[in-house]
Amino acid sequence: MKACALMSDGIDSPVATYLMAKKGVEITVIHANNSPGDDLDKVVRLVRAIAKASGERMVLVTFDHYPNQEAFRAIKPKWFHCLLCKRMMVRVASELAIRRGGEFVIMGDSLGQVASQTLPNLRIVEEASSLPIIRPLIGLDKLEIERIGISMGSFEISIRDQAKCQYVPEKASVKGHLNKLHQLESLVDIGSLVTKSLDSVKEILLQS
Repeated sequence: MKACALMSDGIDSPVATYLMAKKGVEITVIHANNSPGDDLDKVVRLVRAIAKASGERMVLVTFDHYPNQEAFRAIKPKWFHCLLCKRMMVRVASELAIRRGGEFVIMGDSLGQVASQTLPNLRIVEEASSLPIIRPLIGLDKLEIERIGISMGSFEISIRDQAKCQYVPEKASVKGHLNKLHQLESLVDIGSLVTKSLDSVKEILLQS
């Protein structure tokens, strides 16, 4: 099986990627750059840790997500920003997976952990994907996820130099409405943003 894993430099998504790699899934890791000067060293170290712990080779690709974030910044109400962001990421990830022969997208969501991970919002995010989304952490709590991260060597890397996303609103919706999201997305050229995201994709060399 082949898949793409959307992975940040936080705690959860590296663990989700590791759990699927352990099952023998051939994974392309996708990282969304939230600024022009994103330091990829931390992400590279995380991917190396996952590959070492799972025994599986991995590919790391990045794309520029900050133009999408800037386009969404002007949209009100701002509490839907995280849903707009995640829907765009899964659009890009699912298209990349299809291009690479993947069958699904892996995400590090854990049910109810943050506003975008309530059941209604998980469904709203998934609607934007062309492929199924697999969430191996869905029923785990934070301590369980952290224990796995410690055991496979990603946790200590993830907690270093953690920076809060500059685009997260002060108040985020815990129960979005799909029709509302479609309405807000009509205010920007989603197709053009996806194309530009895909055009910005770069494969990162993972030296041993």
